[in-house]
Order: sequence, then C-alpha cells, then structure tokens
Amino acid sequence: MKPLLLLPLLALLSAAPRQDAPSDPEASEAGRREYLGREIARTMHWSGAGWLTRDSREEEEAPARLLRWLDLEPGATACDFGCGNGYHTLPMAEAVGAEGEVLAVDLQPEMLELLGARAAAAGLDNVRPVPGSVRDTGLAPESCDLVLLVDVYHELSHPVTTLRGLRAALRPDGELVLVEFRAEDREVPIKPDHKMSEAQVVLEMAANGLAFSRQLEGLPWQHALAFRRDPDFPREAGQAEAEGRAVALGLARAFARGDLLSVSGYLPRRVGVGGASTRARDWLAAWTELRAELGEEGWRTRHAALAVAVTRVGPAQGAGAAPEPAEAPAPLSLTVGEGPEALRFVLARDPDGRWLASDVPAAPEPAAR
Repeated sequence: MKPLLLLPLLALLSAAPRQDAPSDPEASEAGRREYLGREIARTMHWSGAGWLTRDSREEEEAPARLLRWLDLEPGATACDFGCGNGYHTLPMAEAVGAEGEVLAVDLQPEMLELLGARAAAAGLDNVRPVPGSVRDTGLAPESCDLVLLVDVYHELSHPVTTLRGLRAALRPDGELVLVEFRAEDREVPIKPDHKMSEAQVVLEMAANGLAFSRQLEGLPWQHALAFRRDPDFPREAGQAEAEGRAVALGLARAFARGDLLSVSGYLPRRVGVGGASTRARDWLAAWTELRAELGEEGWRTRHAALAVAVTRVGPAQGAGAAPEPAEAPAPLSLTVGEGPEALRFVLARDPDGRWLASDVPAAPEPAAR
C-alpha cells in the first residue's frame, strides 16, 4: 500500500469510537461465555426443532412423570420458558385447564410459530406465545405459579438478568423448576456443555435469590430441581456465605439420600481424605463398593438415618479470620447425621466462585462395617 493511501485509512481508524469491553458481560448482547466456572452452551437453532419431538424422548426423559410431579392445578398460570415448539407446553396447558393459562416464552419467533401451529392442531386456546429477549423475559411481576425450564438454563447467555426477571415473575408461593441433563453421569449421551451438575444448579440459583424447594429423583437422564424465592435476598453482606450454606445443604441432601453421582458433582477432581489427596473418582468408587457390600436394603437404612438427622453448617475449625483474597468467604464445615455415624465435610470456594468439598470423609474400613 502506498504511504499516501495509508494516511486516510489511519485517520479513519483513529476517529472511530473505541469499543471498550463492558465490565459486566451481561451489558452486551453477546452476554457471558461462562458463569461461576461453567461454560455456557450455544442455543439450539429453531431448524433443529424436530429433535424436541423425537420418538425416543419419553424413554429418555420421562416427561409424563415430570408433569405429574409438577402437580399443576386447574386454573394455574404456568410458564414454559424456552418452550421451543411446545413439547412440554401442550401437556401443561391440558393440566391447567380452560381456566388456566400457559405462557410460552422463546427467543426465536420461528419456534413460537411452530408452537402456535401445534397448539391449534391440539385445540388448545389457553396457550399464550410470549416473545422473550436476552434483557426481558416478557413476564409480568408475580404472574406465574410455576416457571419451567427444560434443557434451557445452561444455554442462557444472560443468566443473572434472566433469573432476576424469572424470580420477579414468581408469585409468593410459586416455583422455578430446572430440568437439566446430569453432568455427573458419563453414561448420559449429551455434550458436556449441555449438561449441569446438581451442585452447579444449586449454586447458581442460590447466587440469584432462589432457594431449593424439592427434587424429583429417578429420571432416566436428568435432574429436576425446584426453587422458591429466597425472602432474604438480596443481602447487603454475607451473600457469599449464604451461597455456601445452600451448596452445603445440597451436598447433605444428596449424601443423605445415597445419591453418589450427585455427591460427586460437589467435589473437585482431587479431594482430601484423612490428610491425603486422592482422585474424586477413587473416593466415589470406595463408597460404591460399600454400597455393594451393604446391599440396597442396608444402604437405604443407613442413609435414611442420615436423612432425618440434624444437619449443621458453620465456620470450619481452623479457618483464618481473614481469608485470601480478603473478600473470599471462609470455608464452611458441614455435618450430616449425628453420633458416630455422622459425616463431616469442609466446603471452600474455588477461584471460579464454586463451592467444592475440600475435605471429605473416607468410606468406612471393612472392619468397621
């Protein structure tokens, strides 16, 4: 390029406004690429909508069982957020009846068109398509008894903004239900970025003012977790510790019900056991061996006792008064059960903001079993 031609180009570049990256990634249309250590997946394009109504979905996800567990009452207002072509929307509309309504929210107008055609063919006139955006859920405050997100939340590029809107849309006794493919289970044939662990779900909900309510167990491939509005949110101080307590209680619930796969989601790749470090999968294998030795009845008996015992969460012994960095919360000690059978964990926050078990109990030795 000749020098005389280069000068006008340089002048244009210097005059162009600077595009500084916003400090908050949710201030941009692109949003976040990761959140609390989790990679955010790309949204499924509307052209793949046929996958949502595949014949194998009943076997893989048991949607009829999920619908029964949701327990929608006639006359309720429910939201299918990220509804796609309405696979869950239409059964929900039948459940709430003519006096109820289902608000079907999606970012892609093509999905809403497909939904409208399916609702019309089914003769349902209580489905209201709602165009959503990354900045606006399209839902009015306190308008929903239930908000359901099935295989959707992990794709949200603006999770904080969206959860703020969804939390506001819940009525005082309303529930937000997340259904996500289990990241803890390698046998679930879904791409890793389209899975979430129970621990990650509990953490992200707690960080956004949503407290665990109930859980549907035994779905073939997925978690189903329900949350309600946390009345103490937002907190001016102590928010990080409140998140840690929510994660600790999630770990306690998973261990008490004997769900070792979900427990593994609360662990880093290497865990401390009795002052030593071992791979989390080896720790999980030791407890799996114990389960096999006890048999299913013995295993259920052992964990039923843990489930009804008092669970305590508090500062871990020996935790420094001024952890590094200064704003980081101190580790928490979690006790599941009481007496000699009690199990004690220590949870600490990692650099990505996730609460993980930094110390875990060893599986009992054969002589102690």
